[in-house]
Amino acid sequence: MIDLAVAQLFRERYGNRCGTGVGLIDSPVPGPLSIFERTFKATATNLAGEPTFPVGIIGGAVVFSIEQVILDLDIALYQHQLCQGIGGDQFADSLALIREKGIGGLYLDTEHTALNYRENLVMPRVFTRLKSTDVRNASAHDPVEAAHARCRELLESAPRFEIDDERRKAIDAVVERAARELSQARGALE
Repeated sequence: MIDLAVAQLFRERYGNRCGTGVGLIDSPVPGPLSIFERTFKATATNLAGEPTFPVGIIGGAVVFSIEQVILDLDIALYQHQLCQGIGGDQFADSLALIREKGIGGLYLDTEHTALNYRENLVMPRVFTRLKSTDVRNASAHDPVEAAHARCRELLESAPRFEIDDERRKAIDAVVERAARELSQARGALE
């Protein structure tokens, strides 16, 4: 809340955007807490007019997790869909439909819904929509495990970086020299 208030103050009073600490979540590992914290903070800042979405940063910005990147991208996809709202021609058509059907009316059987629902679907990569109460089935669809599997796929399919022998030897020489010099350093650590 403090971050949002400061961001609003800077935007409204001084005409500058200053951002928020949306990346600073406490969870040290990807999981339910990191998913909750990222979703809440990112959505709150977006709705407050300060859209920011860092990915992969957890543990108070001390830890980077590639699995969290995958989770965060799904969260961002949902958030983008939620927060973009209805605009342009869609707004006029939607408003007309609301007036026709009324609050609480049935919209699923309308031509407008049939023509427009696909662009409002969110198809996540790691968050599975389960239609079962079976605990074993739910456990088999753990989003962190799905994110880890996706990371392995990406890493295994990425081309390996290779460096030629001459550059490898030059880098090794620099590292060896630095190690010698640092091992002889005296001062504040004594």
